Amino acid sequence: MADTVRHQCARCYYASDTETVCPAKCCQGAQMLPNPDALLDSEIFTHASWAAQCEAEREAPRG
Repeated sequence: MADTVRHQCARCYYASDTETVCPAKCCQGAQMLPNPDALLDSEIFTHASWAAQCEAEREAPRG
């Protein structure tokens, strides 16, 4: 079995062992950087909850 390298998005800090491009729409496909110590978000968040969080961030007033 090949060793996996955990990657983490520098913008939203989403982490995954299988993805190298952030799936969050709010990050617009940002490259994920290797970070073996990152907490694995794909086990904590469902895709639906992640999408809802990104939508809320887009709609939040900027101040």
